[in-house]
Amino acid sequence: MLSDFEKYRLEANIKPTTLKYELMVINQLIAYLNTLHKKSVEPYEIKPSEIHDFIDQQRKTNKISTVNRKIGHIKNWFDYLWRSKQITYDFMEKFEFIKDETKTNSIHVNYKMLLDKRKIIAAANIPITAKLLYIFYLKGLRPRDIFEITINDFKDKGSTFELNIETISGYDAHIVFDNPVDVGIILSAIERAVFRNIPYILSSKNSKGYYDKFNQDSNSNYIEHIVNLIGVQFSSGTIRQAYINHLYDVENKSVEEIAMCVGTSLSNIALALKKSVVSTEEQRYNII
Repeated sequence: MLSDFEKYRLEANIKPTTLKYELMVINQLIAYLNTLHKKSVEPYEIKPSEIHDFIDQQRKTNKISTVNRKIGHIKNWFDYLWRSKQITYDFMEKFEFIKDETKTNSIHVNYKMLLDKRKIIAAANIPITAKLLYIFYLKGLRPRDIFEITINDFKDKGSTFELNIETISGYDAHIVFDNPVDVGIILSAIERAVFRNIPYILSSKNSKGYYDKFNQDSNSNYIEHIVNLIGVQFSSGTIRQAYINHLYDVENKSVEEIAMCVGTSLSNIALALKKSVVSTEEQRYNII
């Protein structure tokens, strides 16, 4: 059912990594619908209430931002179904994204304080995985992209490391680690990966006792080590927002440069810079 859709999306110049995630979401939906109908469902048989039920199910195990991305992928599929005349009406066109009532306009993150804490983190008797997560979060990287980073994505420039990746959202990111603390942590992590004979910069033991791709379920355990040391909450989303404002206000980078630093679109950066961000003790960001 999806082979023609895949071709259609590729012709629209969607990046393969983005398409991979999009197809995964649509396959999840189709599997849900097939189970519901107890047969292979046809596009014209899908009802709006069934999509609502699927979304409600997704909300139980995913963040609102993740669910909204899934809604966007489903919208793309239904637009294709309508354009290819497999359905006569695209009800997803009126499907609204979910509002996150928990979000506020002000995000309290003292970014300079977090930078100053790097030496404490580096010297602490905590797993190197926690140290890596700390410096990656401070560069605005999302967990889902961090878990995909391999040692081959780094370029050793002597006194610095350059990280070049394509994010899961399909955007290129160019990140420079030039602080000696960051460089030391990355060097240790690369040596560990080589010793473990695994390409990923982060790894975990699997059920058979072999090192494999990082077990994402253990991420919160490592973040807890960080929180215990710095005494404040440590969330990738709020730190990413504060980092974007730091790049704009302190490092005087352009929107284009910031987009490349964090691996996202220009429009996403423009939206982020419109938010009022308060950094405790150091400075007040209020970019309009």
